[in-house]
Amino acid sequence: MISKSKYVSDVMSSKVLAVKNNETLAEVFRLMDENNFRHVPVVDEDKNIVGILSDRDILKHFVDEDLKIASLSQGEYLSDHPVSELMTSDPITVNCDTLLSEACQLLLESKFNCLPVVDNQYLIGILTTSDVLRAMMSAGDES
Repeated sequence: MISKSKYVSDVMSSKVLAVKNNETLAEVFRLMDENNFRHVPVVDEDKNIVGILSDRDILKHFVDEDLKIASLSQGEYLSDHPVSELMTSDPITVNCDTLLSEACQLLLESKFNCLPVVDNQYLIGILTTSDVLRAMMSAGDES
């Protein structure tokens, strides 16, 4: 079990890869694939968080309500459109000093798999469900 006194800063990933909102979806999808990421924060020129893009966001765009692949040429679309078209704007964020239990509650309630970690909107890290699971595993090893 995770200690109630643990903070986001104790388990977050501080080496976070972010993209700008004018980058093409193709560039970001390639980056996500190469680095085995399922989500990537989107920042402005000052590295302030403006959105988040997940592999689900991209997939949802190409699958209709009946779970059939849309007839769009996926590669062409991804190459011609910026991240800003599919990203979630103004994502829910946490700070380093947010209690980990509170962040976990946000993840559960929102059904998200990550939360950008910010300091006054400046991106400093990311907290993923994988980070939380690793923390739980290491807490189990300590007992």
